[in-house]
Amino acid sequence: MLFVPMVLFPWRKPMNISDKFRFRAYRVNLVAADDISLPPYSGSAIRGLFGHALRLVSCPPQCKDPAKCIIGNACPYFFIFESQRHDTPAGLKNYPHPIVLEPPTQTRIKKGESFSFNFILFGKSIMFLPHIVYAICCMGELGLGKGRGKFKLEKIESIPSGKLVYNPESGELLSNGEDIIPTKKELGNRLTVEFVTPLRLKNKGQYDYQPSFQSLIRSILRRVTLLAKGYCDYNLNFDFKNILKSAENIEIEKSYIRKVTVNRYSGRQKRKVPFYGALGKITYSGENLKMFSELLSVAEWIHVGGATIFGFGKIKLHIK
Repeated sequence: MLFVPMVLFPWRKPMNISDKFRFRAYRVNLVAADDISLPPYSGSAIRGLFGHALRLVSCPPQCKDPAKCIIGNACPYFFIFESQRHDTPAGLKNYPHPIVLEPPTQTRIKKGESFSFNFILFGKSIMFLPHIVYAICCMGELGLGKGRGKFKLEKIESIPSGKLVYNPESGELLSNGEDIIPTKKELGNRLTVEFVTPLRLKNKGQYDYQPSFQSLIRSILRRVTLLAKGYCDYNLNFDFKNILKSAENIEIEKSYIRKVTVNRYSGRQKRKVPFYGALGKITYSGENLKMFSELLSVAEWIHVGGATIFGFGKIKLHIK
């Protein structure tokens, strides 16, 4: 099998993580059976509908509280939405969720129009792809957005190859997808990082809307480490101290950032919860940038910061 390439730093021996840290990406192609109205950022709507559908196809009637499910990690819903709350390292509240949902970009979808969303699975969560496929089929009958507009599943394909994974006409699961191998970006001394969806980073307990390069790298290192440990049973053992020391030398050259607030309804809290984040671009410059090329190339796929299950924290690298 093919996996994510190792991240190389000159102050450490090469670490072979390419056969340990696994993730796969999928595109869900849909056709609207009704008019569908979505909020400006629909990550919460997709997450809520997906979670509801996955519980319907996964959980037995006797299960009243998925967080206390006696089936545990053998249950797809528990593994994806609850397992990150268990067996976490000392000082850590939760692991990241083993899935990222990337919502549609449209807000108004007419009956008969095509639209899509993507999802990314990490490590052991890949084994639950059949349950996820059935949940997606169920989502179309439940309806999406204001008015619960129905939709039909056209196909599920693997990213980036476009190979067919699931054909709803035949009901066949043709593939489990393919492991992602990020293309390493050849960086110079200047890099612009675009925050495509809201980036949620905190620094000393406060939201950081102008993240330094060190802050960005710290978040990426933390996320990669936790995903590998939590869902791939692998300790990456990055030398955080020396890596962050080198990242400290990279400076912000210019910044075009705006603060955004995305409101979502929390089923757990039974109220609307505001999510704060940053959108825009920051240009970083420094001689050490090329050292981080592989790590940043991975981050383009796996998202950065908090609330990634809603699709937050998607970044894009622009090389100058």
